[in-house]
Amino acid sequence: MTIPCRPVIAVAALTTLAAAVLLAALVAAGPAKAAPTARAGTDQVRTASNEFRKGDRVKTVPIGRSAWQYTRSIMSLSPKDVGTMTPGRRLEVSADAEVTVCAKASGGHSGTPCVGRTYGYDPYLKMKIVAGPSPGSTGGSNTLDLTATKSLTCSQHQPNRNRHCVLGIPWKGVTIPSQSRLPCAPSNCYVNLVLSADRSSARDGDVVVVGSSDDDKRIHQGRSQLSSILYAGSDKPLRTYRRGSPYKRKLEVLPDDSNGHPQVAYSLPLGGLRKGDQLVVEGKSVTGIGSLPYNVTQRASLIFTNKPGSVKPNGKIIETNPRLSADNGYGCTHGPSGHRNPCTIVKNGVISVKKSSKKPWYVNFIVSQEASDVAPKASKWRPSDRVKISGAGYLTARKYRGVSACGDCSIGGGSSFSFAPGKQPGGKVFKRLVNGLGGFGITQGRYSCARRSKGPHKLICKWHSDGTFGQSRRYVCDSKAYLGKKNNWTIKVCKDALGAQLWHLLQERRIDPTYAGACKQKSKFAFTCKWFAKGERASGAYFCRGYARYSAKTHHWDIDPCRNERG
Repeated sequence: MTIPCRPVIAVAALTTLAAAVLLAALVAAGPAKAAPTARAGTDQVRTASNEFRKGDRVKTVPIGRSAWQYTRSIMSLSPKDVGTMTPGRRLEVSADAEVTVCAKASGGHSGTPCVGRTYGYDPYLKMKIVAGPSPGSTGGSNTLDLTATKSLTCSQHQPNRNRHCVLGIPWKGVTIPSQSRLPCAPSNCYVNLVLSADRSSARDGDVVVVGSSDDDKRIHQGRSQLSSILYAGSDKPLRTYRRGSPYKRKLEVLPDDSNGHPQVAYSLPLGGLRKGDQLVVEGKSVTGIGSLPYNVTQRASLIFTNKPGSVKPNGKIIETNPRLSADNGYGCTHGPSGHRNPCTIVKNGVISVKKSSKKPWYVNFIVSQEASDVAPKASKWRPSDRVKISGAGYLTARKYRGVSACGDCSIGGGSSFSFAPGKQPGGKVFKRLVNGLGGFGITQGRYSCARRSKGPHKLICKWHSDGTFGQSRRYVCDSKAYLGKKNNWTIKVCKDALGAQLWHLLQERRIDPTYAGACKQKSKFAFTCKWFAKGERASGAYFCRGYARYSAKTHHWDIDPCRNERG
């Protein structure tokens, strides 16, 4: 029988933070049904993003004769998705959208049939993110600008024709102002992505397409993305993953109309993912087409997957769609245009983890390149053509710890466990468990327990807890404690806390660690961890590394001395 995680059924209290290792963590009794939330340190974080290929509100935007004359909300996140915008909280937003302009015949090219009236100028595009009282709010006194305006001139003129353009807004953070300055009630604020197009020579019936269009004027959407992060306190992440070197140095270029050839430009490994974790992803790819005689159409997206070289999404352990961003692109040209060589792409996304995993997972930055079908000399394509990835790109992910789904099972104040009447296996039994955990140094947490009628254990408790040892890095652990037939407890060691405690002990020795972890169990009670450190001393800069051995029986550490490898 599983004991439900409710205050009237089960309440736990774990105190006494000693300078030792945390062994166990409380796990929620069931999955959360609300929008994903996460924790940055002790602060809750809420992330939101539109579903892949969903969320477009309009198909076209009229071209005005002046800026912002015809502004449209092309995508929106509801108050339920974003959360309550309480004054003083931090909010981050990001977006990107593909826009297609008319391609009138010019420069020896027949052009492409235009949606709406055919025009021959290059529209000025402007995009920003605002907060407002409705999903259609676009500007003025009833909105609050959350970002600066992103501007771009999308070219249709040969030989530097874009036709497809992408406006991207990277993650931008703002502090929510006082309620008197908000254009909406904090619990009823929409976050909208607004787009405007203009040119002084525009006429009625001139439009740009939100998405893309083909030769028979069919509009293809799902090529925009809008995401938000709402913090209750500090926006400092628990951990930041980063990859600056590309997975491949060069990418293949395919002939025009080849439907692309997805390739991995960057691959970011994500280790130690746990249920409830939320990750905020940002990537940038810069490629050069200077060695090619033609322009290139470039598409890109972010995916979550289980292999570093895979272009196939895998969402087995996450709640969000494994396609983390919109799959969109633009025409990159040699000469002046909205997207001129070198070709830069910025992508953003969010991940919500629903299942813990010991193996690494990956965020892959996928890019495809093909000779532009609207470019002169595209017929000169060769199978050996490649574009080079510049060193200016990167792929990062900020991780925030998830809040347990058992939000009512708060802990604190006492020093013993208690269960509902008839469910308590004995006060002395739980006192021994509390004393055992206290010897390792346990912080506050949550738990759920299940009785067993068969097997060597009559009770199994899952734990979640997090904290720090002194000024060390934060640890978060998920583990178990088993009650045997003779009322003896077996507690699984939490390796994340081992690394945190080792970090703290190195600091006490006046060593500045840069890494402490990779702990491996060598025997029933013995563990070995790695550590690295660098810093400045009176004698100059130092760098050292070593191993540390821990005994779970005696709670003793044996740490290698810091031998400076810089002489």
